[in-house]
Amino acid sequence: MHFRTTLLTALTCALSTSGCFGLDGDTSSGEEGRSEWSIEDGLCPGLAGDCALDVPLAAGASTTLQLEVPGRETLAGIEVVGEGAVVVDDLEIVAPSDGEDEPYAHVDVTALEAGEGTLVLRDADGEIDRAHLTVAEPVGLSCGIYPEGEGVDWAMDDLVPTEVATFAMRPVTPRPQLACRLLDAEGEPMLSVDIVRWEIVESDGAVLLDRGDLFASPGESARGARIYADIRAPGVTTVRAAVGELSWTIDLTVTLE
Repeated sequence: MHFRTTLLTALTCALSTSGCFGLDGDTSSGEEGRSEWSIEDGLCPGLAGDCALDVPLAAGASTTLQLEVPGRETLAGIEVVGEGAVVVDDLEIVAPSDGEDEPYAHVDVTALEAGEGTLVLRDADGEIDRAHLTVAEPVGLSCGIYPEGEGVDWAMDDLVPTEVATFAMRPVTPRPQLACRLLDAEGEPMLSVDIVRWEIVESDGAVLLDRGDLFASPGESARGARIYADIRAPGVTTVRAAVGELSWTIDLTVTLE
C-alpha cells in the first residue's frame, strides 16, 4: 500500500488537533471500504499533510484529493465523477515509485455550492465505491497575523485577528504570515484553499505579497488562505483580503529597528 500506512495515519491523528477522526487519521474510506481518500493541501495538518474528507470545503474552493484503491495493481480505466455540490476537474494516475507498492491517483475537485457532494469511483465493470464531501457557504471572514514560523492548518487555531500590525526591519528580516479563515453560518472554519484574494490597495513600497511559491515573485496581489508579507523598506502598506462580498483590510507598518 502507499507509504501512508494505518500506523502512520493513526500517529498523525494523535499528534494533530484537527482533520482526523477514528483510526483513519488523515484518510477516509469510501462507503464500501474499497477506496481510501484524503485532501492533499498545504493547510492540512499531520505528517502526511492530508485531511480526511470530514473537513468541510468552502463553496468556490478547488483542491486535490488523493485516491487509493487497495488491492489493485493498476488504476488504468478508473473514473471519478462528481455529483451534487462538487465537480471533478481532472484525474491523474500516479505510478508507484520506490518504496510504494500500489498506484494512486490525484483527483482535482471544485466545490460548486453549499450542500453534499459525492465522488463516484467506477471502471468499465461498474461502480466501485463512493465518498462524500460537505460544502458550506462562507458567511464570515476572520483575518490577521499568524505566529512567525508556525505551520498553518485549515482551522487556524493560532490566528491573531487584527487590522493593524507593526514589524521592524532586521539584518535578517522575517516574513510575517498573513492568514484568513472562512467561517460558515455556525461560525465554524472551512478549508478555503485558494479562494482568498489579496491585494495591496495603498503602499509606499514597504511590503510586497508573497505566496511562497518558488516559481512566482512577490507582487501586489496573491491568492491563498495564507500568504507572506515580504518586507522591503520602512513605510506603511494597506492590504485587503476578499472572498466574494466578504473583505478585510490591514495596515502593515514597517519600522527601522
